[in-house]
Amino acid sequence: MKLGNGYGNFIGFSNLSTVAVYCGLFAATAGLFAVCDQNVSHALYFLIAAGGFALADGLMSRSRIRTTAEKKYGIQIRSLCDTVGFGVLPAFLFYHTSRGELPSLFRITVPLMYIMCAVVKQAYFAVAEDLRIKTESEPRAAYLGFPVSLSALAVPALWCARPLAGRMFFPVYTILMVILGISYVTPFVLKKPKWKLMAAIAAVEFAVLILLIWESGKGLV
Repeated sequence: MKLGNGYGNFIGFSNLSTVAVYCGLFAATAGLFAVCDQNVSHALYFLIAAGGFALADGLMSRSRIRTTAEKKYGIQIRSLCDTVGFGVLPAFLFYHTSRGELPSLFRITVPLMYIMCAVVKQAYFAVAEDLRIKTESEPRAAYLGFPVSLSALAVPALWCARPLAGRMFFPVYTILMVILGISYVTPFVLKKPKWKLMAAIAAVEFAVLILLIWESGKGLV
């Protein structure tokens, strides 16, 4: 069965929403490269950027009429890319930065637990959303558990507070990662944010980014 494509001679579907998802993937991959280069501040910048692209994707996907095939493609590509951006990158960042700060048991088990929760959440989201669009035409009104993109705000915000946390930073960082992972797979209902709240979240992410840039210039991150 031919699904159609939006890339000329290549498979796939092309619209502004998927472009935002791809940009988020590029940002997340650049963040992983930054971690490998031991550049924590740049890794955090790219994590925030991935979160910004996720917000943009959410806004654009609501405003565009899509075919069923486009919706299903969007579900799958979003789930895969978000796993990299908000699952792999935060876990990898924690593992790298906690070297020499935490016992090996925590350095290994915490990111493994976190990424497992993120993968389970994204797989469940893909299945649930695919089933939902068969009977509903309106956008999803609520999340089940926190979205994994929460890490794009929570992790950089914690790093902003590192100068204040002192020696307690990595214990708190560990607790945050555990709480985030559990919150992804805990089945509580969370209403999807409206336009104004999404704008507020974007403003907070921007403020965190500016603060990180300032702290990085001072050598605090």
